[in-house]
Amino acid sequence: MNILAYFLSCFLILGISSECFGEMEGMKQKIEALLAQKEFSHVQFGISITDAGGKKLFSFNENAGLIPASNQKLLVGACGLLHFGPDYRFKTRLYKKGLIENGILRGNLVIRGTGAIEFTARYTDDFDRKKEILGEHLDEFTRRIKNAGITRIEGNVVVDGSAWSDMACNTEYPAAGSVTFNENTVEIQVVHTKITTIPEPLFHFELLAQGKAGHQEKIPENGKPTDKILINTAADSTNYWRLDTISAEDYYKKNIVHALEQRGIKITGNDVSNEAGEELIFELEGIPVSEYVYRMFTDSDNVRAELLFLNLGYSLYGKANYDNARAACKALLKKNGILPDNGSIADGAGLSRENRISAQNLTRLLRFMNKNKNREIFRNSLAVSGLTGTIKDKFDAQELTGRIHAKSGTLDDALTLSGFAQTEKGEAVFSFLANQVDDRKKIWKLYEEILLCLMKAHPHPVK
Repeated sequence: MNILAYFLSCFLILGISSECFGEMEGMKQKIEALLAQKEFSHVQFGISITDAGGKKLFSFNENAGLIPASNQKLLVGACGLLHFGPDYRFKTRLYKKGLIENGILRGNLVIRGTGAIEFTARYTDDFDRKKEILGEHLDEFTRRIKNAGITRIEGNVVVDGSAWSDMACNTEYPAAGSVTFNENTVEIQVVHTKITTIPEPLFHFELLAQGKAGHQEKIPENGKPTDKILINTAADSTNYWRLDTISAEDYYKKNIVHALEQRGIKITGNDVSNEAGEELIFELEGIPVSEYVYRMFTDSDNVRAELLFLNLGYSLYGKANYDNARAACKALLKKNGILPDNGSIADGAGLSRENRISAQNLTRLLRFMNKNKNREIFRNSLAVSGLTGTIKDKFDAQELTGRIHAKSGTLDDALTLSGFAQTEKGEAVFSFLANQVDDRKKIWKLYEEILLCLMKAHPHPVK
């Protein structure tokens, strides 16, 4: 009977294995056929699919270093969580330079930031509530200045980012600076031809209203970005626009000075020379690193990605600039054994076309973070198919709803998607990279069909 049981168990294992083998071979053939379609003959693909343990399920050109677009944020988010931890908060510090006499600061109010995000209502859905939240933040800010004994400034508000960065202005992404005000955006709502902005009043940005149907759009000049925005007032719309031509520090100062004066703190703007040293008044704590990562992944927020990237450089090497940020990311990835075998790191958001990574390296990163102590924060920050973020409405197949947790990436000719797929028979880790794309809708459909193949074929591991 023991011999019979032994042969019976061998037969069952072989049967299961051959069934799984058949399913997997069928999946591979289907995916290869999809990629071989004539309409994709010019597209450069890199695809890696593994199980949660790293066993290869499918690969195609998986070692090619391709442009990741916003999949670059996966590297930066991972580095931010590994180095700072999810609860860490960057700070903005306020100093007085001068004496306070009878409520008058005879000198300057000096503000020094470190890439913190404090005054913000960016991700509140209701537009009126956004205004209320921003107002509440500014009320509390003003109260703290008054509590420090200041009701009038016989000098200036000085916003100094030099301690944080040696870049006079972030030319690669101007909205990412030492300080942020509503994340260095203007938000614009049009309702029945009426234009409302946050912040209000409007500083620096120029709105050009035209009474015709359409959408909001930035107006370039000579092929260069501007902060001029065309508003077609005949159609209701809501959108937001980030700084392109002014430093973050200048934008912050304009808004802070106005907010303080509106709340009763007069600022003369006089040049006041004195020998007084600087004295810290108080610190503002920004949102935690976990909130940077969540919006970087779910909504593909570029300014949060750039700020986190630059802060890695500041933390490890003393100045927030792109050389330091690149070196910091490489050092952290190397320390954790997940430095890409080849490729390059150029920025934090994935806007640069100089970024390169392979699909295989992205699945390796995902598997590493899936076992890291920051696993839940990392995974819960990803967009969810049919439910949240950038992949809320990308797939038609209902069977994918809620089962794909991933980060998408889009440039003019690049479309990427990397994450986790909950299949019928276990979890798969995947990275799809496509470069030289001319029709993104077709690539999204291709990704959907590959994921459907994976759903049906991914086998249970044989024990």
